[in-house]
Amino acid sequence: MPNPLFSTYSQGENRVTASILAVFERISFAIVEQILQSLLQEPETSLLTFRNQPSGPSSTPDARIRASFSYWIETKRIPNSVRAKQLKAHLKALDDEPPIDTQRLLVLTPDSHIPGAVVNTLDDRVAWASFEDLVTAINEAIEIDEEWLASERNLPTERERELLRELVRFLISEGLVGKAIDEVLVVAARRALSDYLKYGAYICQPNRSFRPCSHMAFYANGRIHKQIPKIMGKIEQIMMTREAAEGFSGDNEHRERLLFLFDELEKSADSRIGELAKVLFLSTPDDDMTIVLPNDIENDLISESGRTIAFTQGQRYVPLERLKKAPSTTSELLRA
Repeated sequence: MPNPLFSTYSQGENRVTASILAVFERISFAIVEQILQSLLQEPETSLLTFRNQPSGPSSTPDARIRASFSYWIETKRIPNSVRAKQLKAHLKALDDEPPIDTQRLLVLTPDSHIPGAVVNTLDDRVAWASFEDLVTAINEAIEIDEEWLASERNLPTERERELLRELVRFLISEGLVGKAIDEVLVVAARRALSDYLKYGAYICQPNRSFRPCSHMAFYANGRIHKQIPKIMGKIEQIMMTREAAEGFSGDNEHRERLLFLFDELEKSADSRIGELAKVLFLSTPDDDMTIVLPNDIENDLISESGRTIAFTQGQRYVPLERLKKAPSTTSELLRA
């Protein structure tokens, strides 16, 4: 029987961990695997494999379904509370398990940077992710966009999407996400970069969930573009029509920018006219509030199989201070 959806444990860490597991129990294994791959930054690691006619030492069966992994999770609700002694005890317990292909100890905390105790373990089985990273992985798992149609990502059901949204709301209510604003929202930008350069705006599906951030960056053509605009405001949902722009009753500056945006979309007969959308208003490329790095940041992330890993397939977050150091590659950015 599945665990209660949102745990009634009185101890905070147990309540958070049990609630995460309760949601994972109720959604497909493929979606859980995708979220874990994102948190562990191991997109090539398949936890469950299906193979036709695998060759064995003395026989070839018609098919094989195989899983051999053990993922342990250590949760902390307080920043800077990870202790090396506890991690070593968990690793010792993993050593005592029966032989298994993949072992991981995922340390899940609200820290904005990897805790020193995790770095100092010097054990490849230990991985760290923040609750903000978990929210990002969930958003990417439930997002349906043009890139999903051309990818191998699994499509969650509406029930699964709602359960995951509820988990995000729970994490927010627990005070584990949404605090840091000196971060940069990095979006996959095959089309968005062109939009920004022409309109000074970012357009996406209505009510798309983002963490509070101060700036936005665009990942396109294997690099993060060097212009980092400031996020000036947003409209969660609006119909992309002149009537809606003219009738907008919010901030006057937002109304003027909406009218400009619609005029430009109309000139190019943009296919998004008449659709619902979310709009983020950004500082323009020549605005003093836009940070301009001396160079684009090349993506050099490579999987164990030698394939290039996209820096983001939907959205990702990095500290603003790291981008200001103007690293030349994404691996340098993550290490900064």
